[in-house]
Amino acid sequence: MFLQRLKVILLSGLCMSFVNIIAESPGPLSEANLNLLPIYTLAYSFAFTIFAIPIQLLLFKTKLAKPFSLFPLLIYIIGALITFQLISMSDFHYDGLVFNDIISNIYIVSAGGFFWLWDSLIILNRQ
Repeated sequence: MFLQRLKVILLSGLCMSFVNIIAESPGPLSEANLNLLPIYTLAYSFAFTIFAIPIQLLLFKTKLAKPFSLFPLLIYIIGALITFQLISMSDFHYDGLVFNDIISNIYIVSAGGFFWLWDSLIILNRQ
C-alpha cells in the first residue's frame, strides 16, 4: 500500500509541475523552463504528502472512497483550496481573494483533480 500511495503522490506532483510550468511560461510552450520540473515535482509531492494523504486516509476509514466517485473529488478540491489558502497566508502579500486570479483556480482544481484521478486509478481500482 505504501508504494501505491507513493505512486499517487509522485504522479500528482509531476502533473502539477507540468501545469505550473505551462501556466507560468512567458510565451509559447517551447519557451517553458522544463529544467524546473524536478524541483516543482518534489515541492508539489511534499505538499500532497502533508495535506492530501490525511484526507485520503480519512476517506478510506469512512469507506466513502470509491473509484471515480464525485464526492472524493469535491473533498480533494476543497482540501486543495484550504491548502492554497494556508500557503498563501504564509506569503507576506496575502490579499485573501483566491478567486480573483484564474491561475489560482486552475492550480486548485487541477491539484484536487490530479490527486483524485491517480488515487482512483492506482489505489481504488486495486481494492
